Amino acid sequence: MLCHEVGQYIALKQVVQRDFISIERNHGRVGGAVRLSYVFDIETLIIKVPSSPHEKAHVNLSSCLTRKVTMIVTFTTPPAELESFLFRVERRRKTFIRRGCKSNSVSINDLLKPGGWPLLVIEALESMHRLQADAAWWIASSSGQMNLVLLINVTRNSRKIEVEKHVPMQAMGLPTRLRPGTEYKPRKVATIKISQGVNFPTVRGMALRLEVEKVIGRALNPPLEQGIIFTSAELLEWARYVFV
Repeated sequence: MLCHEVGQYIALKQVVQRDFISIERNHGRVGGAVRLSYVFDIETLIIKVPSSPHEKAHVNLSSCLTRKVTMIVTFTTPPAELESFLFRVERRRKTFIRRGCKSNSVSINDLLKPGGWPLLVIEALESMHRLQADAAWWIASSSGQMNLVLLINVTRNSRKIEVEKHVPMQAMGLPTRLRPGTEYKPRKVATIKISQGVNFPTVRGMALRLEVEKVIGRALNPPLEQGIIFTSAELLEWARYVFV
């Protein structure tokens, strides 16, 4: 049993891929709160039950994001394409690890890019340092193919939430024999701090803005389509529910 800050997880070694696929197919029998991650390179299955606030944080934000995307594309997308898109979005939450190890509370829309890296990842944890390390892993391992990483730092005792938005950027330096290709690292472009532990809940920072093309993988179609925006009021309501 391995412990880290707010939760515990079990790492099971020598789990072959076919066994993981069988376990994943029967995941519903153990309830949605149990999170499964699989590391193909070392045949390791990671089982974790996130705390309630962290589970609420990423699940509800990703659900709100789905509704906003649905409202955007409904008026500009052909019915057949929309039906396919909504089907993929509805099934988006899946912890699917090709390399490395990620076992936090996480939402991944990897089914929008079948067989490739996800466009967007949302992670929630009580350690911002670990979250930032995860963001670096996602962006570096995908060679910049990922568009967005949203980090949600939930501090239960003080009832505070910090949200960071990271995008890929090329790392400076010339290629070497050990690093022949272009390297990527995360660049923080937005920080929002929400406090629910005071008499008057507050939000510090601008509204959370997500570019449509980074979320669904195609360009915005103005003027019918607008950007994805979470206002301060929406963020306060989201944070309030996290600590209920």
